[in-house]
Amino acid sequence: MSDKKHTDKDYLFLSTMLRARASVFISEASLDRVLSSGRFEEAAQILREQGWPDMADLDRAGIDLALAKYREDLFTELERLCPDKELVNLFRLRYDYHNAKVLIKSQAIGQDMDSLLSGSGRVGLDRLR
Repeated sequence: MSDKKHTDKDYLFLSTMLRARASVFISEASLDRVLSSGRFEEAAQILREQGWPDMADLDRAGIDLALAKYREDLFTELERLCPDKELVNLFRLRYDYHNAKVLIKSQAIGQDMDSLLSGSGRVGLDRLR
């Protein structure tokens, strides 16, 4: 973390932006609607109405890529706006932990599980391997 002391005022813009964008984050009610929808197209429409990218024409791999890009774009924006960039890394830690678990389990069972790895961590996948 940086040595500069930050006050709550340094985070006012970021806090306000995140609260305004919270409507894009899926609510419990919308998640229930997505999960109970009978067809993929219907679920994609519900998400699109909430501001998510249009995923109606994507397969599973395409959806994974679209969601990973959405997450990475959000991290990039937060790093740009956050007065202390290291704070954003706290939220990236979970992906490092996840990737380490996947690599350990993959080695233990002798199976390639690279499709479960995330590029959203702090540590690059090659370095983590």
